Amino acid sequence: MVRMKQDAGAIRIWRNDAVAGVELLRASGTQHRFPKHFHDAYAIHLHERGTMAFQYGQPQVALEPGNINVLAPGVVHLCMPADEQALSYRCLFVSPAFLQYAVLDPGATRPPLFERLLCPGDVELFQSLGSAHRCLETEDDALEAETLLTSGLAALASYSGQRQARVKAGSEPRHVTIIREFLDANYDRRIALADLARLVGLNPVYLVV
Repeated sequence: MVRMKQDAGAIRIWRNDAVAGVELLRASGTQHRFPKHFHDAYAIHLHERGTMAFQYGQPQVALEPGNINVLAPGVVHLCMPADEQALSYRCLFVSPAFLQYAVLDPGATRPPLFERLLCPGDVELFQSLGSAHRCLETEDDALEAETLLTSGLAALASYSGQRQARVKAGSEPRHVTIIREFLDANYDRRIALADLARLVGLNPVYLVV
C-alpha cells in the first residue's frame, strides 16, 4: 500500500510499504524555502529543474538539473531557490538500517562514509535513482523498485570509497541458478529483493551489480 503522509501544493511526501525504511519526496514547480533543519535518514536529492541554493557550511552549493546531493543523518542544512525560477526535484530518505541492509555484507556494521556527497553529471546514476523513485510512486513492481534502489545505493557507496567484498570465486553460478529456479516456480507471486537475498544467503547488492 502506498501511504500519503503529506500533500502540500506541489510538494508530496509518502512511503511505500513494499520497501520499509525509505521515505520519498517529490517537488514540482515549487519555490518553497526550507529553513535550517536535519533528517534522521540519509537524504538523497535528485535535482530536475531550476537552480537550488543548498547551504550546509561554506561555501554555498548550487544544485543544477542532473545533480545528486547526499547528506548523512544529522547534517544541518537549508535550501531555497537560487533565483525566481521554480524548482522540481525528488528526494529519497533512506534509513541507516536500510542502507546497511542494501550495501553491506551480513554482519558488517559500518555504513558508507559519505557525510556530504555531491555527484554532478553522473547521468546513469541519476537515471537509476530516479527510476527507483518513480517505481515507488506506485505498487506495480516492488522487486524492480528495490532492485533499482539497491543498485543506486551501491553506486553511491562506491563514490564514497566504500569497497564491497566480492562473492567467493565459483559461487556465482550457483546462486544465479537457485534464483532463476525460484522465480520460475513462483512466477505468480509478488517477490521482493529481500526474499531472493535470504534465499541464497547473500547481500542484496550482489544480486543487482
